[in-house]
Amino acid sequence: MDSDVFDASVLTAEKYGITKNRFARILKMLSDARYIEGVEVIDEGEPDEFDETPYTRFKIIIGEVFLTFKGMEFLAQNTVTAQTFSMLKKIREIAPL
Repeated sequence: MDSDVFDASVLTAEKYGITKNRFARILKMLSDARYIEGVEVIDEGEPDEFDETPYTRFKIIIGEVFLTFKGMEFLAQNTVTAQTFSMLKKIREIAPL
């Protein structure tokens, strides 16, 4: 949010160590849920079984990507939840029931 220019190089499947299909589906879910804007994911559907040409199921169009207010709320709530869970896990390791 502080940068004037969006660095699209940070938004790749390889960066997160996941498949391109999983990455596309995650981006689609985030966009559909209105957590992010500026990304369009087009699902080409299942390939024709008789088609021998190289096939890519998802087409990702990345524009000026930004986190929406709803996305910021989600991150804030889940960061607190994750920190609480981590703390409880550490307590449980130290003092098992």
